[in-house]
Amino acid sequence: MNGIGRPAEGTPKGQELRTFWRATANQIDRQWIKARLEHDYLGCRVGCDRCCHSTVYITAIDAALLSEAFQDMSAEARADATMRAEHEVAGRKHLLARHLGTACPLLFEGRCGIYDKRPLICRRHGFTRLESNGGLNMCPENAAEVSSRGTAGQLPVAERPLAAISLAQASKRICTYLTVAEAVLLANQFGLMTPEQVDANYQTRPSLVPAGM
Repeated sequence: MNGIGRPAEGTPKGQELRTFWRATANQIDRQWIKARLEHDYLGCRVGCDRCCHSTVYITAIDAALLSEAFQDMSAEARADATMRAEHEVAGRKHLLARHLGTACPLLFEGRCGIYDKRPLICRRHGFTRLESNGGLNMCPENAAEVSSRGTAGQLPVAERPLAAISLAQASKRICTYLTVAEAVLLANQFGLMTPEQVDANYQTRPSLVPAGM
C-alpha cells in the first residue's frame, strides 16, 4: 500500500518476519536488563547518544517498523526528520557525508524519536561485538570501565540475533538493506509499509532526494 494509513495485514511471510523481529527485539532487551543488573557502570542510558552519530544499515523488517513509528510522530517531527534525512542522503551521494558526527535523523535532543521500534542494530549497540578476526569490540563509553574492572568478555556478544534476522529476511527473498535516513525518506514518501513493500519500493524507487540537493 502507498500513502499514509494503516497497512493491510500483509502476506504470511510479512507477518512471520514481524513476529520474528519482535521475538528478537525482546531477546536483546532481556539481555540488556540482565547486563544492567550485573554491570551497573554501563554508560548506555538516557542522555548517551554516542552510537546515534554514525550511518548504520538496517533490514527491510526494521524499515517497516520504522514506517509505523514515523507516522505516529508529530507532523513537525516528521518534517524535521525528513529534512535531515534528505541532507544525509544527498551528502553521501556527493561523497561528503558518511562519517561519525552525522546525527541520526530520528534523534531529537539526544533521544530516539522511535525508541520502542528502533532497529535491531540500534538495540544491540553497547554490547560486545565479535569482529571478523575473532576479536571483541565494544562501545568506547563502556570499554574503559569494563577493562578497569577486569570484566572484558562478560558483556553479551549480540551478533547472533542480528545474524538470525538477516537469515530470516533472506529466506523470504527480501534482500534490501538501507540506511536509517533512506528508511525515513521511504516512510515519508510511501507511508506505512510491510517488509515486502519496503523491498519493492527501495528497489524501484525514484530519487529519494529532491532535485538540486
